[in-house]
Amino acid sequence: MIDETAILFKMVLSFFSCVCLILSDRVKRRWTAGHFMVQ
Repeated sequence: MIDETAILFKMVLSFFSCVCLILSDRVKRRWTAGHFMVQ
């Protein structure tokens, strides 16, 4: 029971970290694109 919840927790954590990385990458690209357009 505890092992299952631990594995599930790790899976959810890795999934969220992956989503955060993708979102931050998109935000960086958008920000840099806007920055270059301003310049």
